[in-house]
Amino acid sequence: MATKLLIVESPGKVKKLSQILGSDWLVKASMGHVRELAEDGEDSLGFSLDGDSVRCHFVARGTRGKETIQHLLSAVQRVKSVVLATDLDREGETIAWHLEQALKLRNPQRVVYTEITPTAIDAAISTRPTWIGRMGCIPTARRRWTTGRAKARAVSAAASSP
Repeated sequence: MATKLLIVESPGKVKKLSQILGSDWLVKASMGHVRELAEDGEDSLGFSLDGDSVRCHFVARGTRGKETIQHLLSAVQRVKSVVLATDLDREGETIAWHLEQALKLRNPQRVVYTEITPTAIDAAISTRPTWIGRMGCIPTARRRWTTGRAKARAVSAAASSP
């Protein structure tokens, strides 16, 4: 029975990673973003302004997002540890942060790999970076992404109002 869960972005990677990691690992895919800005808050933009800060409100990204979150929550409950393996870019960091929040993960670990070979995966698993990986602080990546999305919504709403 699997005791560890590896969450990747792409479902196309699940079969190969499962073969490499073996029966001690359960490998699941988030299929990209699972949450998005809600349509509530000030002017239904998905965020509220609180002094100098922006407070973003997130919801599951459609039916697929809800189903994926429920599926992953079920997998999280069956294992002892969770490892996030989203892509090594700002979007991947954002997806990892949203997974941590949506799945209520405590101390998730993060792995980074550039190829799906036994050697590369074994090296990534054995040298797990801390949650604050090479890209820097996850909340910083999240703030950049959500602030950009919030600005885009605010400009769009202002431009479309009579």
